[in-house]
Amino acid sequence: MGLTLTPNPDKQSKFIEVPVGTHLARCYQVIDCGMQLDPYTVGETKYKHKVALLFEVHGRDYAGNPLTVKNGEPMSIDKMYTASIYEKAPFFIDLQNWRGRPFTAAEKNKFEIKNVLGAWGMISVKTVLKKNGEPKNVMSDISGLPPELKSKLPVGFNELKYYDLDDPNQDVFDSLSPYWRKIIQSSQEYQGLTGEAPAKPKDFEAEDDIPF
Repeated sequence: MGLTLTPNPDKQSKFIEVPVGTHLARCYQVIDCGMQLDPYTVGETKYKHKVALLFEVHGRDYAGNPLTVKNGEPMSIDKMYTASIYEKAPFFIDLQNWRGRPFTAAEKNKFEIKNVLGAWGMISVKTVLKKNGEPKNVMSDISGLPPELKSKLPVGFNELKYYDLDDPNQDVFDSLSPYWRKIIQSSQEYQGLTGEAPAKPKDFEAEDDIPF
């Protein structure tokens, strides 16, 4: 008698990709991923400080379908950055575009990344090819809200969460997805907390008010 295997719907991924285009989104998680090994350096071991921003997406796609998963929750998307506020760094460029105006010198020196929690913006999503040649939709950039949307924002869905390796909160860590917990655990800071390796300090600070 042959063995027939069928997918278990309870174990299948619930992840649905955000479609290509520009969408209204709200930042609901900021995750300090710490100093991560840079896979792109050749002939040396180099670490870069990484931070991840997670967004819930609202609205409808071009066909008029709501941007939700099967249980009705908003779709989500994330982007990981090298945590640099150097003027040409992608992180800094996205922050300025999101704010809608340049940082002053004083704002730049005081910037706190946790202030983007709960902030709304317009994210752009594009398709790229993974190493295996398969397509994947990724967040490419973010900009500020058009004036006409500022008074028509929906209610945010997800709980706001901020995880900081300088002041680690175990309850927040435990509430993160296994994917992000694994990334945090691979950082030099986390290994230092567990006595496996010396921790390295952060290389950036972060504060503001429009919209964060």
